[in-house]
Amino acid sequence: MAEEAARSEKERSDRQEDVQNLLYVRLTAVLGVLTAIIGTTGMIGEQTAIVPLGSLFLSYFSIAFSTALIWIFFGAVLAYLSIWPTPARGRSIIVAGISLIAIIEALEIPLNVLGIRVFGRTGILPGSSAIEYPATSYFPVGPVLIVAAAVALILLVKASGKSAHQKRTRDALGMTGSFIAIVSFMFILGYLYGVPFLYGTPFIPIGVASALAGFCTGSGFVTDAGPSAVPLRYFSGTSVRSRLLRTIIPLVFVFFLLDNILDVVISSYFNIQGALLFSLTAVIFSLVASLAVGHLSKGLSMKLEAEEKRRKQTEEALREANKKLNLLNSITRHDILNQLMVIDGYLEIFQEECHGDEKLRIYFDRIIQSTKMIEHQISFTKFYQELGVQAPVWHRVQSVAERISRMSGFEKIRFTISTESLEVFADPLFEKVFFNLFDNAVRHGEHVSEIHVRFERKEKEGVIIVEDNGVGVSTEDKPKIFQRGYGKHTGFGLFLTKEILTITGVTIQETGKPGQGARFELIVPSGGFRVLSAT
Repeated sequence: MAEEAARSEKERSDRQEDVQNLLYVRLTAVLGVLTAIIGTTGMIGEQTAIVPLGSLFLSYFSIAFSTALIWIFFGAVLAYLSIWPTPARGRSIIVAGISLIAIIEALEIPLNVLGIRVFGRTGILPGSSAIEYPATSYFPVGPVLIVAAAVALILLVKASGKSAHQKRTRDALGMTGSFIAIVSFMFILGYLYGVPFLYGTPFIPIGVASALAGFCTGSGFVTDAGPSAVPLRYFSGTSVRSRLLRTIIPLVFVFFLLDNILDVVISSYFNIQGALLFSLTAVIFSLVASLAVGHLSKGLSMKLEAEEKRRKQTEEALREANKKLNLLNSITRHDILNQLMVIDGYLEIFQEECHGDEKLRIYFDRIIQSTKMIEHQISFTKFYQELGVQAPVWHRVQSVAERISRMSGFEKIRFTISTESLEVFADPLFEKVFFNLFDNAVRHGEHVSEIHVRFERKEKEGVIIVEDNGVGVSTEDKPKIFQRGYGKHTGFGLFLTKEILTITGVTIQETGKPGQGARFELIVPSGGFRVLSAT
């Protein structure tokens, strides 16, 4: 039942991932096509002097013919690579073409600053007022964006597969695409506000069509990198962080635009002083922001509360299932032990009847030993069943160790326990840890007469040391003593000890010297222990 549920959940997750990947593929293809269309219309507009196609408005700079061709090529390649797998030879040809463009544009960057353009351009539509623009140098942001886009396209060609190297490649693709999109959008905003970025400076900015093409291309690289790469990784999924980022970042961006638009609109239609205008827009912006944040936070809060409710329901169902399993285990264990008692009784009867046959007596001894071992193993399941069922609590180590030391079987051992007011956060079965360590010393130490328990600080960790004066643990046995079933008795004592401690992050190791006694160190992480003041 559980396996079917897990398999069904995995299939559902895989289907969702496939749908999401298909969506990103289609979105990448659309952005690539848009890039090619923008480059085409910009080129047509510049050649035909159709203002809306070339530069939106008469006073804006148009896209250069060579730049338009590059964006058309990049957009087509982006759309093509996102949909169809390309054979190795085709990839080599594409990479060679992109590399040639990148080299030419890289060489053009320093020339632009000097006012030189390799392929030449008008940059101005016939009849445009921008002809009076006093700039003499081209700002090299256009070649920089093209070089970055070329690098991203080469990464895109190579970014196939799910290996660690390919994941890093996709991260680089997503970051490069983000850079191109952000820089391009900055220029787009300048055109939207009617004051193109760098307008009035010695530099000629990139055309609005080129900025739009760069934004679409950069966004396409981000979507092609996918939700598992930077930056979409931080916005994808159902975690609280991703949901907050998906809500807050677009909200901040929209508020920023609205505040600027409101400022422009009010200053355009009303003759209001600067301080009053600032105060008025601040008040309006604050009211709108409060209403929007309140509405969005309500939706986010409802989603989080619904998930919290489902989580609690799942936990309650797991607790109920665990309770039933524990009950079933208890009943089964009880029935098996009862049947083993019956078997032991019959074996003892048969052993007495066959006391004259030495060979049969040996066989019966072995059978009885095996049944006793089965009893021990089944009894162990009772302790393991209770492991982790209840929440961890704070234990006063001194009290626990002293209480165990007074139990039957340890009368001949002299204990020195000096942990004073130390408390450790551990499973309720923490007492079993000291019982197993003391019992292990008595059973395997041969001549143990003293056991010392003390506490030391080691940087941010705490170390509880339990050592005796017995024969110790041999070097070859040290890595094995905490394994299940290893040992001369049941083989469960130290294994169970390690399992109990692991629940709260406590580790245990044996560090004694063979022949000089066993020495167990319980390493408690920071926050897992506290030393109370003596009051």
